[in-house]
Amino acid sequence: MRLFNLSVLLAAGIVCALVTGFGGCASRQAKPVVQKPTRVEVDSTVKNLGDIEQHSNSVAVFRVRNVGDVPLVLSSVKPDCHCTGAQWDTAAVMPNAYTEIRVTYDSEALGFFQQSVDIELNTAEQHLVCLIRGKVVAGNRPHGL
Repeated sequence: MRLFNLSVLLAAGIVCALVTGFGGCASRQAKPVVQKPTRVEVDSTVKNLGDIEQHSNSVAVFRVRNVGDVPLVLSSVKPDCHCTGAQWDTAAVMPNAYTEIRVTYDSEALGFFQQSVDIELNTAEQHLVCLIRGKVVAGNRPHGL
């Protein structure tokens, strides 16, 4: 019986070596699936928030439409400053559908500002940069209220 088990293991090893080109069965890994890129349209890559009151939050919404024929995936959305935040849906966007990226600016410093948001996605360009700009003006309410 031991001889039978040994010969079965040996035969399985030979078949494995032949199938994998002697690379080893355990080391064979699946090749990653490379999906073709999609295309997008954005309502505007620059949003002007105008005059906003100091110590308030202002929101800009970027509407991104998938005009390609494969699902759109937003891998990451990175604002360039701690004063700017972003919210987006991580679910894939089907062809001809759209998603929104909400960018919030926390207006602490007075004066003009411009902040960028780098969006990583599965298009040929791989990145989309959107800008928010405006002017922070002195407000009537005290800080912290």
